[in-house]
Amino acid sequence: METPSRRPGRATPATHLLEYRCYGFKELAVLFYPGVSPRSASRSFRYLIHHDPELLSQLLGRGYRPTCRQLSPALVSCILQYLGSPHSFYEIQQRID
Repeated sequence: METPSRRPGRATPATHLLEYRCYGFKELAVLFYPGVSPRSASRSFRYLIHHDPELLSQLLGRGYRPTCRQLSPALVSCILQYLGSPHSFYEIQQRID
């Protein structure tokens, strides 16, 4: 059986890499920004969300609020579909820097 090929440059849903559950905002931020303090990771993650109109719109439609501390499984799934897995996101950030 052939494995489906992935298109280069496209983020694929990575929900299989994380457990399907609620995540604390800071908890998820640390996964996307490893190597920095949890506070810095949280600030960077919130900045990323709030300065991307498409992602923010998708999240607001699923119940996200700018002051939320917990992310529902639906919000986490939306973030993963948009940004890809934390590991792939981190690798891309390393190439940019």
